[in-house]
Amino acid sequence: AAAAPAAGRMLLDARGCCDYEVAEWVGDAVLRFLSVAHVLFEEPTARDKQLSLAAEQILRNQSLYERAKEIRLPELALCRPFEVSATLPEMRKAACSLKDQANLVESLLGGLAETARQQARKDGEGDPLRRALEAASHFFTAAVLPPRPPAAPPP
Repeated sequence: AAAAPAAGRMLLDARGCCDYEVAEWVGDAVLRFLSVAHVLFEEPTARDKQLSLAAEQILRNQSLYERAKEIRLPELALCRPFEVSATLPEMRKAACSLKDQANLVESLLGGLAETARQQARKDGEGDPLRRALEAASHFFTAAVLPPRPPAAPPP
């Protein structure tokens, strides 16, 4: 059986680099949780099917891709393996698919949650999960949820 990763090392691979797949997996789980919680709190009287449809709208790769474009992630992404001999502009020329961009949003969310959890442990907080979810929730609200339409002026 594989040993559990050491505390604070969950998102690091054997070289000490961020394990993108683990970050994406954590981010996907946090994203699903926050999406469900968001639609439940927004529509407390809605039925389960309506809630599921609303959460799925947030979770769709197309929705995540659109939000990634709004926060300019495609400009920063490398969608091909890193090459020491290539320049960053050369590596950024590789097209990133819609799925790649959605995965990037998920991995950022996972990395942010894990970083906040690690910092809470380092600071001696009794509940590092709370700090991780708070940090993830702020990113979710600012970068994942679509902007709210402006409120209609009062009559």
